[in-house]
Amino acid sequence: MYILCDGNWDRPEIEISDSSQGLIKLGRLFLNISENFKLQATQKKSDFYSENLEGLLVRLSQSKSVEKFDLLKIFIDNKNLVFEGSQSAFYKLGMSLLNYFHENSHKNEHFHLDYVEQDPLLAPTNCSIIFLCTGGMN
Repeated sequence: MYILCDGNWDRPEIEISDSSQGLIKLGRLFLNISENFKLQATQKKSDFYSENLEGLLVRLSQSKSVEKFDLLKIFIDNKNLVFEGSQSAFYKLGMSLLNYFHENSHKNEHFHLDYVEQDPLLAPTNCSIIFLCTGGMN
């Protein structure tokens, strides 16, 4: 998995790219989250993104706050992309990945995860995320 950033730390665009198999695996990890984990990213030279992030930190929130219970927080912390939320929020993200990517997904198929007002999944964030397929099953 590659996690690349455009280097604009005020409003970063971040690309998470992997094979269709890797993106499906990530979706399943989100569906079944029961504890915090970190996925190490592979470093890659890119013409479009100047920065490689080190990994993806996934934090399961224990918050019982009703208004924020189902919202996923996304931010960058110390060269790591952090996803933090409830099991319900991770389930929604996992289902999105599994509904979009499949074993026959083609190179460059992608979807964007951007915050919009009244978003049912994301808490307000300055990050724009692109999940990108690098090719079929590897």
